[in-house]
Amino acid sequence: MAFVTLNQYEMVDTETLGNIPGHSILVIGAVRFDPFMPWPEEGQAIAAKDQFSVRISRESNRKYGLRESEKTLAWWATQSEEARDEAFSGTVDLKDALQMYSDWCFTTFGEDGGRAGEKAADMNTYCHGAEYDVPMIAWAMDHLGVRSPFPYNRTRSTRDVYELAGVEYKGVRHQAIGDCYDQCAALCRSHSILGFSRLANRLPGWLLPYEGLAFPVLI
Repeated sequence: MAFVTLNQYEMVDTETLGNIPGHSILVIGAVRFDPFMPWPEEGQAIAAKDQFSVRISRESNRKYGLRESEKTLAWWATQSEEARDEAFSGTVDLKDALQMYSDWCFTTFGEDGGRAGEKAADMNTYCHGAEYDVPMIAWAMDHLGVRSPFPYNRTRSTRDVYELAGVEYKGVRHQAIGDCYDQCAALCRSHSILGFSRLANRLPGWLLPYEGLAFPVLI
């Protein structure tokens, strides 16, 4: 039996040199936020400790055997100078960057009950497509022996919620923290359209009985 809480959320975004696990990761950005609160134009008040960003050395990705997609490299050539500068200016070793992100997750969210020997961070992770950012990071962590913070069953896709709410979103910055903020804004707006609001005490039915509480889960 494990105890988990369901009111802890992050948005994570990566900038990469490919679209499947095993491709190089150049930037990781993450923001702790509340998807059931308003996100006005100026955004929720996100403390510095509740944000994470690291720019990763392209050479270190190669050193550890991660691959680069020629198609993605050609795509990067069409992006803004600001986006390219962020993506290709990293100096942090890939393994160190992954460890920094893992440490931030556990420090920020704490540890969940998890399975024996497989404790993860006590967080729900949103990303723009559940098949992309989290699998990319998790694969690299496993490859390099870094402890993954991701619970096996708490990754959420923004795309599903946007579609249900009829919200059209297409990222244009391709800068990790900026994309996180844009995705948070679209997600909060989507939840509001769908009628979910912490201020109005209207949360998804599965969440209401447990919001802010620890409860047992049989595993």
